[in-house]
Amino acid sequence: MAHDRIDRVEGLLRELAATFLERETDHTSLITVTRCTVSRDLTRSTVFFTVLPDSMEEQASAFVTRRMGAFREYVKSKTSLRRLPYFEAEFDKGERIRQKIDSLDTDT
Repeated sequence: MAHDRIDRVEGLLRELAATFLERETDHTSLITVTRCTVSRDLTRSTVFFTVLPDSMEEQASAFVTRRMGAFREYVKSKTSLRRLPYFEAEFDKGERIRQKIDSLDTDT
């Protein structure tokens, strides 16, 4: 039962993060939220993202990290979560690797 709640919260936070970042960016790069994770006690959450073009990875990572405090306020205004997590942002390296594997698979 608790696992279902965590899954629902993660899905909600992923959607909110995507909406928030789309609204906040200057559209010089495409930032895509790939997933969110939440600790079991709902005190911490990590927002995973990718960026296109690849050359904007460093700037986008700095931007998303800077905006996590504002994102927490956004989540507070859009949800009724009793315990609001503190957010971290992390570039989704696993998604980048998956994309490379997919491109290798289509080349053969």
